[in-house]
Amino acid sequence: MANPEAAAGSGRQAWPIFMYFASATILLQLCSPSGTLLDLTTAYLLQVKLHAPAMQVSIYRMVSGLPLYLALVFGLTRDLWNPLGLRDRGYLRVFSLLGCAVLAWLALTEVTYASLLVGVMLVGCCSMLMAAAQQGLMALVAQERYMSGRLAAVFSFCVFVPLVGGAVFAGTVADRLEGRDLFLFVAALTLLITAFSFLKPKAVFEQTYDRKIAARSTLSDDLRRLVRHRAFYPAVLMMFLWQFAPGLQTVLQYYFVDELHAPVSTYGYWTATYFVAFLPGFLLYGYACQRVSFGRLGTWSLLLSAPLFLGLPAMHSTASAIAYAIPLGLVSGAAYATLYDVAMRACPPGLHGTLMMAATGANNLGWRTGDAFGVWLNQAVGTHGFLWCCVATAVTSVLSAVVMYFVPLHLRSTADGEALAIE
Repeated sequence: MANPEAAAGSGRQAWPIFMYFASATILLQLCSPSGTLLDLTTAYLLQVKLHAPAMQVSIYRMVSGLPLYLALVFGLTRDLWNPLGLRDRGYLRVFSLLGCAVLAWLALTEVTYASLLVGVMLVGCCSMLMAAAQQGLMALVAQERYMSGRLAAVFSFCVFVPLVGGAVFAGTVADRLEGRDLFLFVAALTLLITAFSFLKPKAVFEQTYDRKIAARSTLSDDLRRLVRHRAFYPAVLMMFLWQFAPGLQTVLQYYFVDELHAPVSTYGYWTATYFVAFLPGFLLYGYACQRVSFGRLGTWSLLLSAPLFLGLPAMHSTASAIAYAIPLGLVSGAAYATLYDVAMRACPPGLHGTLMMAATGANNLGWRTGDAFGVWLNQAVGTHGFLWCCVATAVTSVLSAVVMYFVPLHLRSTADGEALAIE
């Protein structure tokens, strides 16, 4: 049974916590090479300014994403190292300044393919270390204040707002923006992170690192505990399976053009509509998680998204396909928040950064491998390739819900605001 103890992060006490992590998430997402602001505009620089062919741009994106694939390493680093004696705020301070220096170097030197690749990878390493600190601290606070569901909703909402805003900004200024202007703009944003690192709100930091679940250990002990931690595997696997979406990326982009005879820009409009529709789904999850046990709410959130993926091939016009992105995004928003909720609940003591970054790595790996599988499946099947890609997306969504039942019962049995039952 759940401990009936009231959440420490309830009522007015929760709002400073929400505001702190919302601000940190938006700033970090805007400065991250994986966000749309840097990703789209650097791809534009390669295409238009450096006249790079499509394959070269694709290789650049794959190689520059190396820090994303090593997310677990950055998470372990956060859990073992204490820069400047400031713990997570030390990561924000040190690596925002280093990232700013790299961006200034890119702005002041002539942009080449090699310099862009090296510079963005270095910024990516700084970004991942800051993300490990921010997400590790967020998971620690979530466990201590019994608010993983609400923080998952806030975090998810604030990840997607910069995705949409960055895409709009990149498209608006693409024809006028020079590489130097872009890098100086993002460098200025990283300095805001430096300033942010000086904040130490009482609601977030008071005695947060003093509790037993925040205690640090040695690398060998941490690795041993991580391998033996039963909740680690389903939390990471659920993220990978749900993000493995063969029908939502390159295959969908070509379906619009080849089957619906829509302009190339249609996929961009569809994606923007889909992502915007996530936002009310996050808010709904943040409300419902306080009233329904996590296991029940999370399972239904994941299952409801599955059948809607099967409806995409039935959309035979551009307008209907874009309209269909709205209900699909609504249920997908709740599913996405579920995945970060289970990650925060599953973090073992002292390894909050490690598990959160393992989930982030699974997120990116699932998305990219799902896209590659979708292209292969579409070509292998032929005539009904897009339909089978959507079936595969629905199947992996159902599988992610099935994996929920391998999450230990004591993590599934409580609603947000209730202390976890003792295992």
